[in-house]
Amino acid sequence: MSAPGAADGDGAPGAGAGAAILPHNPAEGHSRVATCYVPVPDVHAFSILVMLYVPAPDVHAFSMLLVMLHVVTRSPYTIHAMIIVLIFWIKICRYMTIFPTIQKPDRSFSVVGFAAALKPHAFDGPNYKRWKARALLWLTAMQCFYVSRGKRSEPPLSPEEEAKFEASDCLFCGALINVLADNIVDVYMHMPSGKDMWDALKAKFGVSDAGSELYVMEQFYDYKMVDDRSVVEQAHEIQMLAKELENNNCELPDKFVAGGIIAKLPPSWSDFATSLKHKRQEFSVSDLIGSLGVEEKARAKDVRAKKVEGGSSANMVGRGSSLLMGNGSLAAVHGVGTVDLKFTSGKTVQLKNVQHVPSIKKNLVSGSLLCREGFRLVFEFNKCVVSKYVTFVGKGYDSGGFFRFSLNDMCNNHNVVNHISENDESNDESLHYFKIYKAEVENQLERKIKRLRSDRGGEYFSNEFASFCEEFGIIHERMPPYSPQSNGVAERKNCTLTEMVNAMLDTAGLSKEWWGEAVLTACHVLNKIPMKHKEVTPFEEWERKKLNLSYLRTWGCLAKVNVPIAKKRKLGPNTVDCVFLGYAIHSVGYRFLIVNSGVPDMHVGTIFESRDATFFENEFPMKHTPSTSSQETVMPHEHFVPIEHNDQTPEGNPEEDNIVDTRKSKRQRVAKSFGDDYIVYLVDDTPRTIEEAYSSPDADYWKEAVCSEIDSIMSNGTWEVVERPYGCKPVGCKWVFKKKLRPDGTIEKYKARLVAKGYTQKEGEDFFDTYSPVARLTMIRVLLALAASHGLLVHQMNIKTAFLNGDLEEEIYMDQPDGYVLEGQEGMVCKLLKSLYGLKQAPKQWHEKFDTTLTSVGFVVNEADKCVYYRYGGGEGVILCLYVDDILIFGTSLSVIEEVKDYLSKSFEMKDLGEADVILNIKLQRGDEGGITLVQSHYVDKVLSRFGYSDCKPAPTPYDPSMLLRKNRRIARDQLRYSQIIGSLMYLASTTRPDISFAVSKLSRFVSNPGDDYWQALERVMRYLKGTMSYGIHYTGYPKVLEGYSDSNWICDADEIKATSGYVFTLGGGAVSWKSCKQTILTRSTMEAELTALDTVTVEAEWLRELLMDLLVVEKLVPAILMNCDNQTVIIKVNSSKDNMKSSRHIKRRLKSVRKQKNSGVIALDYVQTARNLADQFTKGLPRNVIDSASREMGLIPT
Repeated sequence: MSAPGAADGDGAPGAGAGAAILPHNPAEGHSRVATCYVPVPDVHAFSILVMLYVPAPDVHAFSMLLVMLHVVTRSPYTIHAMIIVLIFWIKICRYMTIFPTIQKPDRSFSVVGFAAALKPHAFDGPNYKRWKARALLWLTAMQCFYVSRGKRSEPPLSPEEEAKFEASDCLFCGALINVLADNIVDVYMHMPSGKDMWDALKAKFGVSDAGSELYVMEQFYDYKMVDDRSVVEQAHEIQMLAKELENNNCELPDKFVAGGIIAKLPPSWSDFATSLKHKRQEFSVSDLIGSLGVEEKARAKDVRAKKVEGGSSANMVGRGSSLLMGNGSLAAVHGVGTVDLKFTSGKTVQLKNVQHVPSIKKNLVSGSLLCREGFRLVFEFNKCVVSKYVTFVGKGYDSGGFFRFSLNDMCNNHNVVNHISENDESNDESLHYFKIYKAEVENQLERKIKRLRSDRGGEYFSNEFASFCEEFGIIHERMPPYSPQSNGVAERKNCTLTEMVNAMLDTAGLSKEWWGEAVLTACHVLNKIPMKHKEVTPFEEWERKKLNLSYLRTWGCLAKVNVPIAKKRKLGPNTVDCVFLGYAIHSVGYRFLIVNSGVPDMHVGTIFESRDATFFENEFPMKHTPSTSSQETVMPHEHFVPIEHNDQTPEGNPEEDNIVDTRKSKRQRVAKSFGDDYIVYLVDDTPRTIEEAYSSPDADYWKEAVCSEIDSIMSNGTWEVVERPYGCKPVGCKWVFKKKLRPDGTIEKYKARLVAKGYTQKEGEDFFDTYSPVARLTMIRVLLALAASHGLLVHQMNIKTAFLNGDLEEEIYMDQPDGYVLEGQEGMVCKLLKSLYGLKQAPKQWHEKFDTTLTSVGFVVNEADKCVYYRYGGGEGVILCLYVDDILIFGTSLSVIEEVKDYLSKSFEMKDLGEADVILNIKLQRGDEGGITLVQSHYVDKVLSRFGYSDCKPAPTPYDPSMLLRKNRRIARDQLRYSQIIGSLMYLASTTRPDISFAVSKLSRFVSNPGDDYWQALERVMRYLKGTMSYGIHYTGYPKVLEGYSDSNWICDADEIKATSGYVFTLGGGAVSWKSCKQTILTRSTMEAELTALDTVTVEAEWLRELLMDLLVVEKLVPAILMNCDNQTVIIKVNSSKDNMKSSRHIKRRLKSVRKQKNSGVIALDYVQTARNLADQFTKGLPRNVIDSASREMGLIPT
């Protein structure tokens, strides 16, 4: 037996002589050092006794008994004492009749088991000193903290001590890593030793700066106790501040802290504080807090008695100087006056000598004072009825010892309208606008919202709305279902606004697209109309200033608006014809819609604000009347979001001296007719030729775009003008024009592209190979999920005229472009030196050029996707994803991204778009915590508007589970429009909306002959999108593991002869790949259908795994992808090595393929219940709760 030194305070080996009891460990084959030490001379004799009387399996338990006795007695053992313990042990074993093996080795008692209870929480950065103290206590109990001091050099460790130290060091490192949070553990887990790890944590988080000490000291000295919180809790907070100062090497005496607590007691405790100060004995902080607790309980009991028995002897309102409260505290009274109480019955009660006490939370009315004023109060069960001279006034209900009356607020006739944005119809907007209204009430009126009454709309039942009301103490009253009369004021206002809007739209001749503007104007005017029971308007009640109505104008009338000086031309009109749409909110002016303009920079259909206008209030230009003039198309601003709230406007709005007086026209005016093509969705004003572009109202923009394209072609040296070779038939060319729109629908850029007529080329003569890879959408989603998981920056660049950079290998001649035919050289042609848009080989040549450019500087091509490149070195990495001419750049730091941008800008003509915002018509939203959201609400809105479903009623699910679609035997109904809608939805289903994949896949099978049932099902999808327009895929970054789900639905009706497969893969908290499709082979059972679906999904799994393995951002070897399947038979068949299936060769081949992927480590199969299988919704229609649950699991949530 070895003789290590005696243990020091941390359980580390010391220098003293001694020996340890070595309990036997059968698993290790040798003894392990315990912590019970005896003098060396007695070791051998006692060891022989132990070997004779204690069997090997029980030595460990016996040694632990000695450890416990050693801990209790705190004294070393003599040989006599230990022999007594041994005899006692033997007697116990014989009495329990389980000698010689009282304890199994795997159930042995261990001090480490007690230490587990001391395990601290995971450390994530803050509060290092507190965590260190807990970790030190825990690691000491684990008997491994001594390794944090490192190995001792003198005297050197023996081999046994060396082995013990290494084992303790491993235990120390493992224990420490186990209590570090995920955001820290990766930095420290590769440290070579426990000492290095402990020292690194201390150097990083253990340094205290003078600023933090001063901050805590300032908090301690400036702390003030208040009456509306528990005094004991506040005393504890002061004590914690003192402890924090002590941790920062600024220890305060205990009596000093106690004196500070006494000095900081609130004013209502002044008598108690004085009594403490006059006591001669010194208080400790613990004694003081105990006394405060006793006193606080006594006061609370007294307050409850006063509250129930005393009530209120004065009228008090919190709006409106010192008052003794029921709990003995004083409340400041700011004034005394008169208040009118407006009951819901319509009766008004005037209270006199009302004390204004802002600090009270509820308005209190004295019942005795009401009786003195002639009112009668009748208490019945749990309500109180107030009447006067037999006339009912109001009633209140019991609420916590008081009777609560419902009153009408002073400004309840003041109207506020919030027009929900068409681009974001999330219920969160209700909360957003309520927060805005609350802030305005508190800032402008210096009042608090105490109650909110609403119907049971879903927008008021969200957890966020409830939490907000609870946070600010707002009582939310919800009306009973189907009882709008319970919220009559709001319902009546809505009806009034609706009636006004209908009349306004009809009079002005405007379509319903402008109802938002009409509502805002109606609300603005309604607030200027006097109230029935008062001679003042809601505006005067709200703003407390005199009303001015001189600025009001007839809504929808004609207005001649002066052209701003910055846009005015010398030889051009001074005004533009507009329709008056309402009053500006955040500026002094009006809102106008341009209907006729001769100014280049002021386009028809634009909404703008101005105050310089002449109004013709009897003329309405949008009324459809015959006109001999040419028709113009007015574009209603489809994506305009009306400003939320209007009441403040035109008091300071256009003043009389700032507005041009209305004049009467002396000539006969005829209102223009804009024709039936007024709606922009049915109008395509994109020019088809260069002549149309140069003659259109946007000619200046098109000319600029054409010049930009020609400049790019010339700078690249795309062609040279030569004589036409004999027998050569040149390729034609044409101009293509396009308006590039932003996500909100506004025009971002006018683009012109010169394209070759590649359809005239002949294979083998002027082109050979045309293949060019394109990045998959799945690839882009995977990279974005990895960016969220690993905190990568995502930037975007665009390559201007990308195809012009490719080098041609064939000899191709092209006609000179229209508008740029050289004078005197009309018969010459352009010899193409580089590729041009429209050539069949242009994509291939461009990709080869880009590939050569990147690989020459160390970039590596991803084997799974040839459009993905990566470079990694020096601890930093960058990934590039090319989609034709758009590049996504993923980098570990901004410097490495900027380096790549500089290189690309030198190689090609680039446009730096900064952080990625929109890619392939998909919005990218980066959250505060690093999450990334993909959303296409703007695209959904555009599709709904294009096909006339903007005003449809939302549906709860995309597909009705009870609907059975049969093959249409009748004449097809509107087959072209049906296919257009399906095409629009297929793009959406493949990008960001996996929840509609099954419905779109199912309905797309009937494009050739759709019937009424198919149209009904298709319209349900559109209605579902209407209600879930704001949904998007949110990647939180966790979990970082790729996981898949597979499912199938066997033949579900007589017309179906093939099953439906579905799968989905999730990464970083969101779906990255999914599919719903009909199987290509016939299956004879559910098991065969599930196996066929599983074979399909393993192909995708293999590609995804290869993709991740080739990206160095994934630090570790990619594990087998867990595939969840809800068919246990399939799992058994795949896991079995025997093949006894009586199936067709197609099924057997699929079984062997899946089994091979499983055995090679590509996938791992696991059973999942059908209710938790995310792929279930890709094979059939499901109820709403299942759809919602699966969508959340796939990261599909409202944005």
